[in-house]
Amino acid sequence: MSKRVGAALLGFGLALVLGTWAMAQDAGKDAGAPKAPKPTVTLSIGSIPSGATVYHGRKNLGTTPLSVTRKRDSGPLDLVVRRGGYLAVSTRAYTFHDDSLTVRLTPVSQAHTLYGYKEPLPPDGGLEDARDEDAPDGGVAAPAPPPGTPTPAPGPR
Repeated sequence: MSKRVGAALLGFGLALVLGTWAMAQDAGKDAGAPKAPKPTVTLSIGSIPSGATVYHGRKNLGTTPLSVTRKRDSGPLDLVVRRGGYLAVSTRAYTFHDDSLTVRLTPVSQAHTLYGYKEPLPPDGGLEDARDEDAPDGGVAAPAPPPGTPTPAPGPR
């Protein structure tokens, strides 16, 4: 191979390497600059079945499916998802980034299938069955004080 051809190939190879290096440097300038995040996040909230009402505290946010916009990193949202005939579900959504959340609601008739579910207490607190009707006081745990007995003043708590 002649010296001219060898020098030409060496020059071409050097130009190729330097050109690739320069392009990588230019690309690195754009890729290295961090993009500022959006000041807000969008939370998409759904439910199965749809049509449930979503609450944040006492505020009604709307009916599923819905999108809620909040300031980024403004703290968590404690949500309650409710629909007639279904058990309410409490959950938490975070405002770190855009996110979606889908809640599966359980029919009240299927509540007994959930682990840890307890039947709600009756209005009397479940005490009606605890009374002993044959007892002299009718099953009341503590007898009433005799008439004329002063009631003690409430003490410090």
